[in-house]
Amino acid sequence: MKQELRLLEDYNDKLSEIYDKEITNPDHFWYVPPKVKEFLSPYIKSNCKVLDIGIGTGKTAEYFSEKKCVITGVDISQKMLDAAKSQHPDWELFKADIQSGFDFLEGQKFDIIIAAGIFEFVENIETVLEHLYSLSNTSGKICFTYEEYIPDSRLQQWKISELGKGITDPIPGNLSFLVYRRTAEEVENILTPIFQILKSERIIAYYKTPDKIPVQYNILLIQKNA
Repeated sequence: MKQELRLLEDYNDKLSEIYDKEITNPDHFWYVPPKVKEFLSPYIKSNCKVLDIGIGTGKTAEYFSEKKCVITGVDISQKMLDAAKSQHPDWELFKADIQSGFDFLEGQKFDIIIAAGIFEFVENIETVLEHLYSLSNTSGKICFTYEEYIPDSRLQQWKISELGKGITDPIPGNLSFLVYRRTAEEVENILTPIFQILKSERIIAYYKTPDKIPVQYNILLIQKNA
């Protein structure tokens, strides 16, 4: 495993111990899951197949499980998956690096695919999106986020930077893995050959403390071109 992936895995393993409390803490609130639900709720049907990439402890997927969807999840952190499995033993969960492909899901198709808070840690999202194209049903919906490149932002002014850059100096080892940021134009150019964009919105995903600096994401809903 590459050193960067090992750092990312270790970071998420440690985060799993406090994750569920942190994302509902007003100082660290994670605003993405409610927006994912809003984007996808019109397309939920009983027994629909949902793939959640970066499922974590399963807090986003729980909503779809309650709607009688069949849940499959992928995460780089075994401890995150263990936390999800302890609450939802019926879910099918896989530990994997999505940049290495999805051979473990060969032959499967999904009605809904979620990739929230993941693409900022992926160098080549074009390849991952091509895999998601293959995993999606003809009318399937894919909801994903990416961290935006914002030149005048304290935290998002770099296209590529360590996670801790702009927050602390020197950057500790556990915050030294890379974050990849994109412009809307870059992402649209990747999508348009094979996907149509149904909906998009710029949102504040969370605030980084102690200075409460907003981190901006774009969230998109897409499906295969007709």
